Amino acid sequence: MRVLALLLVVTSMSSIDSQTWRAGSHSLARDALFVFGGETPAFPDAARGLERALEEYQEGLSVAAQRLADEHVFLLERVRVDASPAVARARAMVAERVARRLGQLPACWDTNVEALRDLLRPLALISALLPEASTTSGLGEIHEEGGAGAADGAACGYGDTPGPVGVEACVGHGDAGPRMVVPGSLAPNGTGSSSSYDSAIQVLVHAARDWSVEGARVRGGLMDPILAAVAASSDFSGEQSGSPTILVPGAGTGRLAFELARMGFRVEANEVSLPMVAALSRLVVAACGEASSENARGATTWRLHPFLHEEDVNQLKSSQRFQMVQVPDISLPREEGLQVLSRLSVQHAEFVRFYGEVPPGMFDSVVTCFFLDTAADVLDYISTIHRVLRPGGRWINYGPLQWHRTSPGLMLAVDQLLDLLPSLGFRLEPEFTRLSSTFYSPLRTEETSTRPDFYQPILFVALRVEAEEGRDGPTPNIGPHIPHH
Repeated sequence: MRVLALLLVVTSMSSIDSQTWRAGSHSLARDALFVFGGETPAFPDAARGLERALEEYQEGLSVAAQRLADEHVFLLERVRVDASPAVARARAMVAERVARRLGQLPACWDTNVEALRDLLRPLALISALLPEASTTSGLGEIHEEGGAGAADGAACGYGDTPGPVGVEACVGHGDAGPRMVVPGSLAPNGTGSSSSYDSAIQVLVHAARDWSVEGARVRGGLMDPILAAVAASSDFSGEQSGSPTILVPGAGTGRLAFELARMGFRVEANEVSLPMVAALSRLVVAACGEASSENARGATTWRLHPFLHEEDVNQLKSSQRFQMVQVPDISLPREEGLQVLSRLSVQHAEFVRFYGEVPPGMFDSVVTCFFLDTAADVLDYISTIHRVLRPGGRWINYGPLQWHRTSPGLMLAVDQLLDLLPSLGFRLEPEFTRLSSTFYSPLRTEETSTRPDFYQPILFVALRVEAEEGRDGPTPNIGPHIPHH
């Protein structure tokens, strides 16, 4: 039997106004809400997924610790056979430092595991709460597919057009909280992201970059050009009613979506990785400060050692491995926090599959940050973006063309990509088209590494038009003629 189960899983269950409940969409201040739609047996898999992520993380740390231990043994053995007393003393000194580093590992390890268990707690609660959902009052109504409320399109937040319910649950923008949506991709054989991106290590690294003081410089390089382009290309003041809607695919841990919501836009963050969605939900709610913490369960800040798994390769300082950061680095005043929560929703789904089926023209803008090159076929991404934009809507893109896929796929150079856009229904706005520069990781900058992770992302803003109209606009010059900022 398919059900649409509305489960509160992120923070404490406060009182619920029955008048605000609608099947598939719910507004709730100070709390985040997951909406599950799919086969019941799929949800325990998510809880097991959390345990697997933690187990894999600890296995990875075990490997890193073993390498340090092997290095220590190697040094001690060489000390015994060194003919030169000076070299022997130097090896002994290094061995002592390695031993101290080994001594630091357990406490940092425990800190990370504790933080991960809390940040990813929504996954664990999926199976814990689901068996009680049909009998526990206060969690909202549960409808069988096709039953009362299941076909209410307005309840899905998509206006009068019925949205996808059942296997693919829906999300809408209410007036008092973000809705976190976990659709049918949780089911066996559902679509998921790569194991590396789904790993607990990636959650730690992304959270540190996107939500810590230490990550602010790199985060600014990634997000500031987009936020500036959105502000410059929009006539929205942030104060009028009916604020524009923005879709952010590949939202990660959610900082970009959060900042856009702070600007006054209604934002839907889309993310395929369930661990990322779980961490996003905790971090965004915590960042909303007083609006979210009054009745919250668990921590509202977390200490992380995000680079504990790293070896001392290309590192300028050995202490970087044990660096501690605190997330989130922001706590909004109550009123601002409530406003942000009211504007932000999250959809856990594979981008092309899910948004290829929603009603067209849903969004005023689509913002893609370091996302486009994750596609196996970038034309699928572009056509989906065109589909979800209203006529005259804008696509703001910022990122490299690294093409992460190892399997055969379409790989385009910047000039090829921009040349294709007019035939796909986009007209470039030349004043926004340029190359920028940024680092990607706080551990890979010129201040921290002998081999920085440096990018020259392409920034462009494209207007959604019909395919033939797009041919009328100018195509900016490519290559060295693209201005750098």
